[in-house]
Amino acid sequence: CSFEDGDWNDADDNDEGQHHRQKRTGHGHLESFGKQGQRRVPVEEVEGCIAPFPFLEEHLFASRPTVFRGCLQDMAAISRWNDSFLNSMAEGWHESTRGMGFKDYFNQYNDQRDLSRGANKTLYMAFDTIPEKMRQDVPLPEMLHCFPITTRLENLVLWLNGGQQQSRLHYDGGDFLLTQISGKKHFMLISPKESHLLYADFPRT
Repeated sequence: CSFEDGDWNDADDNDEGQHHRQKRTGHGHLESFGKQGQRRVPVEEVEGCIAPFPFLEEHLFASRPTVFRGCLQDMAAISRWNDSFLNSMAEGWHESTRGMGFKDYFNQYNDQRDLSRGANKTLYMAFDTIPEKMRQDVPLPEMLHCFPITTRLENLVLWLNGGQQQSRLHYDGGDFLLTQISGKKHFMLISPKESHLLYADFPRT
């Protein structure tokens, strides 16, 4: 949370001063982001995939976040990509930014697994170099089968963690199509029109 000039009164430590500080800091002070009373609007949901042109005009070019449920429900990655399969792909597979090998990550994943609680506390890793055999398990959705998109696709990234993880508030400079293969992920999206309230140093887009 932020404070306007004069909101933080630290003149004394008596009861009146303590009450004054509590009153002026505002709802949700020092709480997790999203607990300050922000207005929340559900993201639009669509069943399955849609045709390329409506996807471009109504969603991508309009910067309109959308959940496409079941769009890739039949892709091989959903049924094949379990711990055993990923471990079989580990030889020679490295993440480019930190240089961590997948085998090292997978060993850490197993070492830190808490079997008694059924939870894992592991690194939240992004593997941006994926073996070709795995890429074949992730087909391009129908709505991306058009010339303006296929010529601009940059990469396929695999995000991995054992659960109980969260990302910091951040800004992504490109457009993404995220496919949830296993587990659950909760997103909180902020409109670019509100970027000035986040002290962001990029222009509204």
